[in-house]
Parts: sequence; structure tokens; C-alpha cells
Amino acid sequence: MLFWKYVIYETKRIANSSHDL
Repeated sequence: MLFWKYVIYETKRIANSSHDL
């Protein structure tokens, strides 16, 4: 499902940006 791919992608992106902080 595209929706779950999007959710996982966004979660990883947010986690990565938070990790940089």
C-alpha cells in the first residue's frame, strides 16, 4: 500500500532530522 510506504518514509525522515538535532 502506498500509504504505508509514505508513512514509513516520513517517519524515517523525521527520525533522521531529529537525530541531527
